[in-house]
Amino acid sequence: MPFLHSRDLDLFYTDDGPAAGLPVLLVHGWACDSHDWSFQIPALAETHRVIAVDLRGHGSSTYRGEEITLRAFVADLLGLLEQLDVERAVIVGHSMGAVIASIVAARHPERTAALVVIDPPYAFGAGDAAANLDFAARIGPGNATRLAAERLRGAEGPATPAALITYHQRRIESVDPRVLAAAVHDVHGSLDSVVNSPQTEQLVARRRSPVLAASTSEEGAAWERARFSSETSVALAFEGAGHWLHQERPAEFNRALLDFIGTLSSSARL
Repeated sequence: MPFLHSRDLDLFYTDDGPAAGLPVLLVHGWACDSHDWSFQIPALAETHRVIAVDLRGHGSSTYRGEEITLRAFVADLLGLLEQLDVERAVIVGHSMGAVIASIVAARHPERTAALVVIDPPYAFGAGDAAANLDFAARIGPGNATRLAAERLRGAEGPATPAALITYHQRRIESVDPRVLAAAVHDVHGSLDSVVNSPQTEQLVARRRSPVLAASTSEEGAAWERARFSSETSVALAFEGAGHWLHQERPAEFNRALLDFIGTLSSSARL
């Protein structure tokens, strides 16, 4: 099994598809793992190198009490790209993974050929930020599994297949509750967090690479569209889909993703 080994961490990843062409790095969200991309990897790997990672403490990656923060997740991704000799990649992130991918794009544009964000949990206004702060204050190792299951169950859409809901709920049980709680504390434990406005505004203003934003509503797509800095960026609304829209409507999403990658300039492919 492929792992990135460091002093206190074993980071699991898979590496599929041809070595040539623009690499694609897939970054899952909170309480998830790289199985989330099972609907995308076969389609992408026909023409692209596809790297899917289990974030530290998630899936097959280890947790031995190491730091669980956005900063650590970003450092792990950069270390993985370095190990795999990938200079630039299309970085695709879902949920918390979209926040992580956005930080990489904003702070390391030399590594980012393009960015794809799927239903990102950011740009929270004062009311939602306060509610998230309360959630962060309540969650801990003793209740994290239950609270995570409740929170993510609420993110499912009206048409989400029962099998997907069951899959999402069961997977939460496999994540160390200390990891679940620590991630929430870091992401939502301060009103100055990058996921809250105006900090999100500052973050997205620094994303200079082309962006594909996939939202569950036109409102979310319009928010992204108004903040694009690249003419080749695209915002799409998957109305009626739940939080895992790329799993609910894989054919539609995969087509949009491959079309977007196909429009990238030759300079972005280098």
